[in-house]
Amino acid sequence: MRCANCHREINPANAFTAHDRRTYGPVCAVKLNLTVPKPKRLNFFETMIQHELSKIDALLSGKPEAPERIYGWMDTQMSIARHYGGLKYMGHYYYVAYKEDKQPLVRADAFKREEAEAKAREKAERHAAKAKQGDLL
Repeated sequence: MRCANCHREINPANAFTAHDRRTYGPVCAVKLNLTVPKPKRLNFFETMIQHELSKIDALLSGKPEAPERIYGWMDTQMSIARHYGGLKYMGHYYYVAYKEDKQPLVRADAFKREEAEAKAREKAERHAAKAKQGDLL
């Protein structure tokens, strides 16, 4: 049996008969877009690399969130933060909370949120005190 395109000898088990009833070999059938090529078989090293990459992706997808506060940082490499007022860790900026006990490093977004809450609390206390004084007079 011969291929209708390239006229090579082909094994009848691998032959492909197209809609025009002509017989093509497996290579010519793929070239003429009559069939989909078989997926390439990966060698051992490519398989191992894909396996290792899938492990890494699994680890990265479940990566832990950056902590809101870091205590005990003064005796570590993070102690440089006391000279600069803060540092960047796990992609977030941290500032030293000098007013708190043990002076933790506080994540920037939490630091800003707590300052806004404290400011709102102080404002509410001032308004309450003012309203109380207004009632006295």
